[in-house]
Amino acid sequence: MKRLFLLVAMALFATVNICSAQKSKDVDEQVRRFVNLQMNDQLEEAAELADSMLTLYPTNADVLHLKASSLNDRGQVEEALEYQNLALKSWKKRGFYSKSLLHFFSATYHYQLEDIESALIDIEQGIELIKKDEKVVYVNLLMLRARCYYYISEFESAYADLAEVLYTSDEDSDIEYALVGMCHIALEAENYERAILVAKALNEVSGVCHDSLHTLALAYRELGENHLAIDNAVLMLLIDSGDAESRELKYILLSDPEYSKQLIDKYAAEDPDHEYALEFIILYQLCHEYDSMIPLFEYLDEDRNSLLSNYATFSALAGKYDDAVAYVTELIANCPEDDIESRCYHFAMRNLYHIMMGAYDLSAADAQEIINLIPDSAFGYYLMGYSLDYMGDDAQALDYYNKCLSIDDENYTHAYLLRGEQYLKSGQTELAKHDFERVLELDTVAEDGSYRQFALHYLGRDAEAIEWMREIIYSDPYDFDFYFTAACLYATMGEIYQSLDHLNIALMLGYNSKAQIENSDYLDPVRDTDVYRSMMDQYFGN
Repeated sequence: MKRLFLLVAMALFATVNICSAQKSKDVDEQVRRFVNLQMNDQLEEAAELADSMLTLYPTNADVLHLKASSLNDRGQVEEALEYQNLALKSWKKRGFYSKSLLHFFSATYHYQLEDIESALIDIEQGIELIKKDEKVVYVNLLMLRARCYYYISEFESAYADLAEVLYTSDEDSDIEYALVGMCHIALEAENYERAILVAKALNEVSGVCHDSLHTLALAYRELGENHLAIDNAVLMLLIDSGDAESRELKYILLSDPEYSKQLIDKYAAEDPDHEYALEFIILYQLCHEYDSMIPLFEYLDEDRNSLLSNYATFSALAGKYDDAVAYVTELIANCPEDDIESRCYHFAMRNLYHIMMGAYDLSAADAQEIINLIPDSAFGYYLMGYSLDYMGDDAQALDYYNKCLSIDDENYTHAYLLRGEQYLKSGQTELAKHDFERVLELDTVAEDGSYRQFALHYLGRDAEAIEWMREIIYSDPYDFDFYFTAACLYATMGEIYQSLDHLNIALMLGYNSKAQIENSDYLDPVRDTDVYRSMMDQYFGN
């Protein structure tokens, strides 16, 4: 009897082992299938597979992890973390995934949820469980911990983890990732000498690349090595012009615009076939060399109207308003009569260029064209009022501002300011005060197009007005329009030297509308000074 029982027990044990082995083999195969679906972006099929496996094996750690992964793919990170925690609790030694790897994924989900403390706990637990054959998992845990440390500004710890990746991994991609991360960390920690060393090491590993050049440009700038900063910034933009809008690179080029132009000219001369025309256009634009960039547009694959639009925009920035007007006039001629929106846009462009060149009767004619096209829109009336304002026709200007604001009383802050100024001229102080207060209600962001500072001044709040103007300038310290506006504000306040100072900066940075300077009422208080006359003679030859 005992022998019979033993034989039965052994048979049962063997059956259980066979079933367990079969189950393990099935799960492993499905895990590989799931990973393959994920890698091929077949996320719906992967999610269906995870759900079907979970029905069969609801307590299997590998299957629970698959479910977590599929939830994460769909942006359901909190739910993914719940299943990942279940996977950790259900883990057994014979699973497909090691426990250290499951901790890595759990840490990743915590990191995505910005729970850095929990992520670090998971990482530490994962590192403690690392086996000799899990170098890849260890490297990934180090890189994730570096990201966590960077997130909480523990830069030395982050740097140390990435340095450990360099010593541990043989994979080029890991080494490059670590060096790129070390570049960012060194810059963030303001350790610029270290940033330069790491960037040079990155160049040796990966060849000259975006991240190394970007790091070198910023680090050299901070160390006062402007020419080295410019060298690297120009080369970086030639390699990857996608970062061309970065303000920091613009500031580097403008730290010595003459040197920047010479360097860009040198590279451009080495490109006779104009394969890099777009890159050179961007480089010239960043250092305000509009004359140099304009001829390059013809080498781009653009239709005639796109070219005309670019020619007009940058001719105006170069101070060639006659050319800008001619290009827009051709655009208008090319524009279908029934394309009202485009025609209005072109007339508005020409209106602006006519104002900048002092042709106010022509700017008024452009405004009238817009009114004729869309008589129920506030835009044309605003432009007409603005043009008449410059022509000195106060009564008519006030009438058009009224028409503008009767149609749209929320989107034309500048019209309120200009109407308020008209009311002040005619002694209607209460009406003026109401308009200036309305400007404060509507104009709440210190950016390009803000005129809140003038309303604050008229309301007797000069300290606030100056602070607001400073915030606008801070948003882009190389925008010459901001300095011209500041010159107008200070002149209106009677701060003559401050006004002339800012006007000089505007001119140095490229402000080129002689008509605006000569005809702006705001600048009347500075015109009789020798400094003003000297500046006008220096920049415009008068």
